[in-house]
Amino acid sequence: MRTLSPGGRITAAAVAAAIAVMCGCARPAVPEVVVIGATLPLSGPDAARGRAIARGYQRAADEVSARGGVRLGAGDARVPLRIEVRDDGGQSVLAERYADELVGRGAVALLATFGPVRAATQAALAERVRRPFVVSKADAPGLPGRHAEWAVALPAEGDDEARAHAIASRLIEAIERAGVTDARAIRHALTE
Repeated sequence: MRTLSPGGRITAAAVAAAIAVMCGCARPAVPEVVVIGATLPLSGPDAARGRAIARGYQRAADEVSARGGVRLGAGDARVPLRIEVRDDGGQSVLAERYADELVGRGAVALLATFGPVRAATQAALAERVRRPFVVSKADAPGLPGRHAEWAVALPAEGDDEARAHAIASRLIEAIERAGVTDARAIRHALTE
């Protein structure tokens, strides 16, 4: 007879834990920090616009930090939020490479750069890596496209910084509504 415990018996706790894991009933682990990724042209000819968007994204993150972080799971527990921005210099190939890198480092979602070509490149990446990709409708007309599951275009008004703040805030609200950092749950919360 096989056993799981050193004493020769299977404990009730071990059986309960195994059942919870097998049926998916176990609560997902709460991360130490929630990371949202973005690539923007912080250098080159579009740098002024990229910096304005970065300020809008950061302002949304600062507002969440001021209230203790992102609310995940049951109760009032909050987790710090960090928006990681990479300088793509306005180059689509770098925007894609850095967005892929951010996802590999744990970004639960991506905030868009501006411009239809760069945004479309990142939207295609989001489809491949299955992460929510949030863009302002004003900055990327035509997105998300008919077959896009992961790209979400949100209405936002104002200048670059105001639109960036609006879409970042909506993404953060969706993460809190989802209550988890699961990409599919966040995607669903964005479209509710």
